[in-house]
Amino acid sequence: MIGADIELVEGSVGAVALAHPHPLYGGDRHHPLMTRCAHLLAERRVDSVRFDFRREQADITSEISDLEAAMADLQSRSVATCSTVLGYSFGALVALAAAERLGLSHLVLVAPPLTSKQFEAPACAVTVVLGRHDQYCDPAALASTPVGRSADVHVVEGADHFLSGSIDAVATIATAAIIDRFVGHR
Repeated sequence: MIGADIELVEGSVGAVALAHPHPLYGGDRHHPLMTRCAHLLAERRVDSVRFDFRREQADITSEISDLEAAMADLQSRSVATCSTVLGYSFGALVALAAAERLGLSHLVLVAPPLTSKQFEAPACAVTVVLGRHDQYCDPAALASTPVGRSADVHVVEGADHFLSGSIDAVATIATAAIIDRFVGHR
């Protein structure tokens, strides 16, 4: 893990790790979706960690240890348990690959390029948020994948994989799914 930003709030009701898009294509913890989600979560009393994947690795399996380290760091500082990950694109694939190993209770996958890789549906709850015009995960194709068949799927009209002009809408949907899960399990 190269760097991390942890947001802790008074009276936290939950803790979430936020995993960014592919680091070799400009993804990092400062991506607008990651910062917007962290802000919305803090407003709703949820701790979060935004972290950077190691750029020299940049493959799904190697980056699981970075996610694990970020979650452990957040867990050591938060009063809440961190068993939820919100991942965008590459970050969604890392989170999905790590779900069982990390004992996650909830995954929020934003624009996961699932049609390019085969993943089994994890045992935890899954929420998927993607654009109607996602170039790497068409909503219709998602429905035929094991993850798509078991997930709560939200399609954002007018959005594509890069979420241009749709960051606020996607962040609102993704964080609402997290908040609903925390409130429902208290």
